Amino acid sequence: MRLSADDLLLLARTYADCRGISLITAGVHSAGNDKIFVRLADGRTCTVRSLERAAQWFAANWPKGLAWPESVPRPTRPGALGEACVGGLAQTGAPGRDGGT
Repeated sequence: MRLSADDLLLLARTYADCRGISLITAGVHSAGNDKIFVRLADGRTCTVRSLERAAQWFAANWPKGLAWPESVPRPTRPGALGEACVGGLAQTGAPGRDGGT
């Protein structure tokens, strides 16, 4: 199952609000991409690879005590969002930019 851009944006906003950070900072932490969530909030797109990286990062680094949004399926393992496991999905640190902005 692949998360939608709206699902990922909900995760980013929930995470950013909890941590008291901007969507830009949330993008750097989760996808190594400072523009990913700004682009999604503006109705634009990003690469599937960026979506998958960010979703896996959120799943691995979600704050304790913060409820995962019920409407968003939670990834359980690297590669669970797409057909193939893309390198770096299981990392807990921010992966490098993929040039998708």
